[in-house]
Amino acid sequence: MIKSNDQDPTRQRIFDAAMDCFAHAGYAATTTRRICEHAGVNLALLSYHWGSKAELWAAVVHALHTELLEQARLAALEARSCSLSEIVSGFLDQVVGGLIRDPRPLRIMAWAQLAPQGFDPAVVQGAYGPAVQAVISFLEGEQRAGQLPGWVDVPLAVVTFYGLVAEPLLEPAVHRHLFGADGSEATHGARIRAHAVRSGLALLGLAVPGGEG
Repeated sequence: MIKSNDQDPTRQRIFDAAMDCFAHAGYAATTTRRICEHAGVNLALLSYHWGSKAELWAAVVHALHTELLEQARLAALEARSCSLSEIVSGFLDQVVGGLIRDPRPLRIMAWAQLAPQGFDPAVVQGAYGPAVQAVISFLEGEQRAGQLPGWVDVPLAVVTFYGLVAEPLLEPAVHRHLFGADGSEATHGARIRAHAVRSGLALLGLAVPGGEG
């Protein structure tokens, strides 16, 4: 779960409430009053700890940026001891598993893309952009080294994967209506993860590690 890494429990509680509210309704529709109600604090306490809704939003964006870059960094470290298929498989399983446990980052990204000006650059460029670019740069380097087929459009494959995982995670109620279960149920969550990994590997022209179907 994304945290602000703050030692003050009240400050952390307000951060968690803000992230919940931003994920539920987006930045524009979220009010400081709603955040306060969700956190169980008054406006004076929110102002004391965070100043404003904008500062809370900036903190959430920064936390997302840090978490995503860390995931990309860990995947790059794996490159020293595993095949590319194993690296990508492990990375995708980790990312999708994390989003099943806490889908708020995906929902915040979706709301950012629906902002009145077309998209929220603080989120799209500030939080997600560097991490996505790090993944693209890593994969393109592997492609230049001959580890990925030349026909693979790496940036488009990465963006397409985002769309693929969005449906089961953005709106669990819809997914539950279609499948009778959602990612919160262990068996179906494992099904989503396995399908996401196989699909991600296919987008990159890679075989499933161990030859599994």
